Amino acid sequence: LEFHPYANIFPLIEGPAFDELVADIKANGLREPIVLHEGKILDGRNRYRAGVAAGVIDARVSPIGPDGFIFRPFVKFVERLHGDPLAFVLSLNLHRRHLTTSQRAMIGAEIAGMKRGRPGENPPYGGLSVTDAAARLNIAERSIERARVVRDQGVPELSGAVKAGTLTVAAASDLATLPKDQQLAALRSADADVLYKVLAEERARKQAAKKLRREERAGELADKITAANAALPAMIAGGKRYGLILEDPEWPWEA
Repeated sequence: LEFHPYANIFPLIEGPAFDELVADIKANGLREPIVLHEGKILDGRNRYRAGVAAGVIDARVSPIGPDGFIFRPFVKFVERLHGDPLAFVLSLNLHRRHLTTSQRAMIGAEIAGMKRGRPGENPPYGGLSVTDAAARLNIAERSIERARVVRDQGVPELSGAVKAGTLTVAAASDLATLPKDQQLAALRSADADVLYKVLAEERARKQAAKKLRREERAGELADKITAANAALPAMIAGGKRYGLILEDPEWPWEA
């Protein structure tokens, strides 16, 4: 069976945790049904994989049949969950897993832009808005924007570190702006001080660049003000008048 895109938002269980699940299902059977939507597994990917490994589920047999427990269609949950399969997946997994804000942000970056299935509910660009995704995950929109930088500009290992909970999304978004070889070098360093030194240097570079842009804009504005002041006497002498005077002094001013 294929996995539904909504289910793939969350990572699969691997290693000892998966082995324990296989052993439990082999000993006690499948205690919770696998939920299908659009012919794909919406919830229960790990149970399905473990059930196959334990010999409880035959992957060669179609789930559409008389067995009403192992596989259940999502439609049975429509009334309780208002017909929203994404809300169903998020609700179950966010309760099952203890996720940090950064891990939630990476999930938010995945679901922002995803289609809900009904065209009338989709924003113009074809999916959930960042605002909606942030509300569903109870995080700030800024966190999702940072996660998008990590996903779009960073090496895969960088996204993996945030998803695993070993690196914050704020730190990862700083690293994502570096050349890919430097990202990898920082991530693969066994010395945490090396990683944080790279982050500090990158943040200092960004702050210096931002300060330079502010100074350049201030210089451009000063030139415009000087030119306008120089032209003002001639405009007044020519009879030109304006219905509005804007005053924005740098010191407190009261009428």
